[in-house]
Amino acid sequence: PRIRFPHVDNRAVPPINSTVRGIVRAWCPDGATVQLGKAYRGVLGFMPYAEGPAGDPSVGRAREDPAADLEDLPQCIEVGAIRVFNVIGQDAEGHVILSAFSIDRSEEEQRQKRQLVDALPEGTAIVGRVVRSDEKAAEVVCLQPAEARGTFGHILSYDFPQVNSSERMYGLEAARLPEALPQEPLVMPVGLVTEFEVKRHTVSQGLQLSRLERDSRLAWRRAQQVKSYCDRFHEVPRMRILRANKGGIISEFEGVEVFVPLSEILVEGETVTLDSELMREEFVGKTIELSLMREDVSVFKDREKRQMIGSCKYARFQHRNAALQPGAVVEAWVKRVEPFGAILQPKGTRKLGLLHISEISRKHVYDVNEHFQPGDSVTAIIVNIGNGKRMNFSTAELEVNDGDMLEDPESVYATAEEQAEHFREYLRSLQEGDQEGDQEGGDE
Repeated sequence: PRIRFPHVDNRAVPPINSTVRGIVRAWCPDGATVQLGKAYRGVLGFMPYAEGPAGDPSVGRAREDPAADLEDLPQCIEVGAIRVFNVIGQDAEGHVILSAFSIDRSEEEQRQKRQLVDALPEGTAIVGRVVRSDEKAAEVVCLQPAEARGTFGHILSYDFPQVNSSERMYGLEAARLPEALPQEPLVMPVGLVTEFEVKRHTVSQGLQLSRLERDSRLAWRRAQQVKSYCDRFHEVPRMRILRANKGGIISEFEGVEVFVPLSEILVEGETVTLDSELMREEFVGKTIELSLMREDVSVFKDREKRQMIGSCKYARFQHRNAALQPGAVVEAWVKRVEPFGAILQPKGTRKLGLLHISEISRKHVYDVNEHFQPGDSVTAIIVNIGNGKRMNFSTAELEVNDGDMLEDPESVYATAEEQAEHFREYLRSLQEGDQEGDQEGGDE
C-alpha cells in the first residue's frame, strides 16, 4: 500500500507505516475521527473500530466478525484522548487510515520478545527440532524449556556440528575410508531433535543458536578424560595423522586437534629433522601411537586457537612406565645413594624407586656406598609399588646364592630373568589365595 494523495488541503500526509500522535475528536458507528498533531497538525485521520486498542474486548469482537453491527459497541477510546497511532492506509477522500491495534500489538510483541531474551540468555541450553536445513543455515523450533516452546531460532553453517575425523567416529567403516578423512560440515537433517546452545539473543536479531561450541566443549571434556585415564594407567591411544606442516604433524582425537611438534616426533625410535614434504610422506594417512601431553591455547589475528599437544616420545615413556609392574626386571641408573639404600631410576623413564639396604643382598650390608655409586647401572626386580606409586626394588631376590650381589653382581644380572620367575610364581600364588578368599567370603 502507498499514499495516493501526499497532500490533502495543502497539508502533508504522513507515509504508510509511520507512527503519529493524534486526538480523538468524534465517534461514528464504524470508527473514530482523529486529528493529527505536530508536523501533521490539522490533518484528519480515521480509525476503524476493528483497529481500536488491542486489549479492548469490543475490538476483538469486531475483528472476529467484520459483518457485526457496530452501533451497539461502546467507544473503545474516549473523545479527547491523545495516543499514538500507526498509519495503515488512505481512503478515497485522502483521509489517512489509522490503527491503535497494530501499535499495541507491536508493543506487546516487543514486550514478549524482551521477556524471551531474559528467559534465554547467551549460553542457555535448549532442545529444538530442525524444521528447515540446507548447506548455509537451518531453522530450529524450540521444544524446551517450556517458557520458550514454539520460539524459532536459526543456526548458520559455521555453527553446525563438525564431522569427527577420529576412526572411532566411523566405527567399522573406517578401514574403507580414504586416507584423508572428510572434514565437511554435517548438515542437520530436517526432523532432528537435539540440544543447542544460545549463541546470541536480541530483540532485533532474534535467537541465534550453535552446536559447534557445545560439541567443542564436550569433545574437550572427552579428550581430557582420556588423557587422565592414559596418564593413570599408562595407556597410549592410536591416532591417524591428517596433515603436516613445517612445525610438525597434526591429528585429531575425539574432535580435538592434536599437534605434535618436531621435537616430539620419533622415526624408528630416534629424533630426526624432517621438512614438511618428508613428514607428509612419512606420516600423513598413517595411524601411530601418540600420548596427549597438555592443552595449548594461542591467539592468532585476535582469534583464540585451542589444541592438544601430542608426543611420540611421551608415548614411548608411557609404554616403558606400563611395564613397571611388580615382578618386572628392569635396568636402572643409580641416581643417588643414601644411608638407608639407593635411589634408582629405570632407564628410559622418569620414575624413581628405592632399593632398600635390606634388599641389596640376603647377607648383611654394612654400607651402601661400598656397592653403589651415582651413575652405576643396576639390574633389579620390582617387588612392590607403594600407595604413593613409588617403586621398591630388590636385587636380593635375584641372587642364586646368598651374598652373590656383594661378591659378583654381574653374575646376578646375567641370571636375573631366571631368578625373577621364582618371585613371579610367588606373586601369582598370593593372587590366587586372595581370589579363593573372596569366593569363600561370597559363599558365606
